[in-house]
Amino acid sequence: YFIFIIYFILWFKLYNILIRGISMNEDRKKVLHMLNICKGQIEGISKMIEDDRYCVDISTQILASQSLLKKANGLIFKQHINNCIKNLSAEDDMESKINELSNIIEKAINVK
Repeated sequence: YFIFIIYFILWFKLYNILIRGISMNEDRKKVLHMLNICKGQIEGISKMIEDDRYCVDISTQILASQSLLKKANGLIFKQHINNCIKNLSAEDDMESKINELSNIIEKAINVK
């Protein structure tokens, strides 16, 4: 009975590590996909400027790129919280990690 409990605990820990890893890889793929799309948009915006296209159209594309970057950054924040902050050990400096996260969030929402 005791061995069953130990196996169950070990299996559960391994399962969580694997699931977290899969989730992190899926989010990484999403972020990379978003960044590749954004890269294409920015190249398109450069071409629009070179071709002297209508300013409002250019601005619309810039806003779309910014929105995509914000979404990608949101996924990065989520992964950081779920994998880095959540898994801090007792000897890690929680205060500095919270300050670090707070500073980057302030920059993201333009508070200062």
